[in-house]
Amino acid sequence: MTMSDDALLNRLNAHRSCSRPLQRVVVDFGADIAFAQVMDKLVEHYGILVAASTIRRVTELHARNIYEMNPIDEA
Repeated sequence: MTMSDDALLNRLNAHRSCSRPLQRVVVDFGADIAFAQVMDKLVEHYGILVAASTIRRVTELHARNIYEMNPIDEA
């Protein structure tokens, strides 16, 4: 499944409460540690509070977009 650039941008902007730079930080942490721990790291390093559920949604959205752009060949 291939998405147009506009469709991809619309999906990435689904979390308008998180700027693109914040999404990058969230995804960097979210790929490595539990989402609740990401929440603590964001407060510790950046002084901002983002709900664990938002961290999960942003991280999973980016993971889904990466997968759809580079599907795994299961054959």
